[in-house]
Amino acid sequence: MPGDTTSPAQAAGNQTPRLRVLVVTRNLPPLIGGMERLLLNLTQGVARDCKVTVIGPGGCEAFLPASICVREAPAGVLPFLALGTAAAIAACRQQPFDLVIGGSGVVAPVLAVIKRMFHLPTLLLLHGLDIVFDHTLYRGFFLPCIRRADRFIVNSKNTRTLAIAAGLSAESIDVINPGTELPPLPGAEQVAAFKREFDIPFEKFVVFVGRITPRKGLSMFIRHCMPTLVRDNPHTGLVIVGDSPTNSLNKQSELDEVINTIATAQLQAHCTFLGHIDDRDLEHCFAAASLQVLPLIETPGDVEGFGMVAVEAAACGTPTVAFRLGGVADAIADSSGALITPGDHTAMANAISKILNTGSPDVASCRAHAEQFAWPHYHARVRAAIKALLDNARHSRD
Repeated sequence: MPGDTTSPAQAAGNQTPRLRVLVVTRNLPPLIGGMERLLLNLTQGVARDCKVTVIGPGGCEAFLPASICVREAPAGVLPFLALGTAAAIAACRQQPFDLVIGGSGVVAPVLAVIKRMFHLPTLLLLHGLDIVFDHTLYRGFFLPCIRRADRFIVNSKNTRTLAIAAGLSAESIDVINPGTELPPLPGAEQVAAFKREFDIPFEKFVVFVGRITPRKGLSMFIRHCMPTLVRDNPHTGLVIVGDSPTNSLNKQSELDEVINTIATAQLQAHCTFLGHIDDRDLEHCFAAASLQVLPLIETPGDVEGFGMVAVEAAACGTPTVAFRLGGVADAIADSSGALITPGDHTAMANAISKILNTGSPDVASCRAHAEQFAWPHYHARVRAAIKALLDNARHSRD
């Protein structure tokens, strides 16, 4: 890590001490979602070079390397803030740290307390919703705490624009797109086994992956695109992976609306719900799908910060068709899918049909796109952000 260019073995020999990093985040497994995968990988990457202590949600210790010291707090926002702050203060009194990393805007008050009490540099990850969440308490209390952090990692150019509009200094912001695994591509037998296990009857299928919230636009997609797709591609279906949000900042669900829309359009035979599936099954699902859809819609107080599932699908050789909203433009290129003018469902249906009929972008093209987001690239950029944070802190002291 920055300030520690030696190997762990050299550090053990006391030539250069390893950085001591406190990570505060409620977004870790066993909670489920893209932010949880991101924070898990960030923490693991930092721990390869630094001595790390984590303040995380209950049960997270089982998912982290044994080298990490873990203090757990309830995952609910208010309990985590109260008990997480107490745990962070206790950790800082037990040993000195070189910096604190916060996993999202929700933990900004914890970082503000630690910065004030222990004069530590603070690095905060922001994901989009952290900035635009429209709640009086959040905007009156959390946003001022966010602004007190010293440096920020945002997940897309769009999130950077939102952060600057919210009063953050442009010079303090690093745009670092989330990373992805590059799993081995499953063979035809594994794909067929996946479809049998989950009783997917479609010759070809389009997949939707994510929390079923209004901004994902799933009910609108079913209403405006699926009838055309089924008419032109009778053996094609929609597979829905995900469920209502439970631990996210915005808990508004669209699941009932999606179910009602399917029934109204009489598309029950062309839509299948899988709910939550594990990572290996998700990789097989991506590989089995002809493409993924992200039919996002403009939603006040909510935003798609990046669109990690687009890169994860590409890593499995599968393209994504999305409306160009939020940060998805950072996640999708012509070589990995298509970006459509928001709300143009006719253009979206046409783009989907083109991929169904041509198979382009192909597996190799999607995979090459995903390689740009491999976790080693992400970790290198985080190291650079930490170096900039510590350099600025040293200059301020001087």
